[in-house]
Amino acid sequence: LLDGEATRAGILKALGGRLADPARVKHDDRVFVFFAGHGVTRKLPSGKALGYLVPVDADRDNYQSQAISMTNFQDVSEAIPAKHVLFVTDACYSGIALTRGGASGGAGQSYLREVTRRSGRQMLAAGGPDEEVADGGPQGHSIFTWALMQGLDGQADLSGDGYITSWELAAYVGPTVSSLSRQTPAFGNLVGSEG
Repeated sequence: LLDGEATRAGILKALGGRLADPARVKHDDRVFVFFAGHGVTRKLPSGKALGYLVPVDADRDNYQSQAISMTNFQDVSEAIPAKHVLFVTDACYSGIALTRGGASGGAGQSYLREVTRRSGRQMLAAGGPDEEVADGGPQGHSIFTWALMQGLDGQADLSGDGYITSWELAAYVGPTVSSLSRQTPAFGNLVGSEG
């Protein structure tokens, strides 16, 4: 969805409709979702913070009803039948969706066999739960998106085995982005992930 198509209804229809359709997305599929846009955090009376992805049609004064909360995002992600889903968000404060990080996985065929056996819902976010993210990176992209594209183009194959795992992608993107900006990309599992 580009520009005006990235409405709240359009995003939720794509995630909770098309990608949640078992006739379209099978159990052994892998799904990659990339969101580049705005994100906000709202402080709750309990002291906790709730993050939102902001679609193009959201009213900045009414995020509660017009943006996509990370809680709502989590619910939609669980409806996708694919075994592996990687969400990449280039939005301020998007790291708030993560429940936990994890140790980076090593290379080797036994590691790859094990992680491909498990069900996974993971997210690589441009910044932590309390960070704004930088625009103005190389080639007209944000710094995060530029580093992500470099990583997917092969730079993130840290083990040199011809595969780029989500852990390798995070291990490449994080330090690259942090060296060029004042943001720290966050990586981890969403609720219910087996890692």
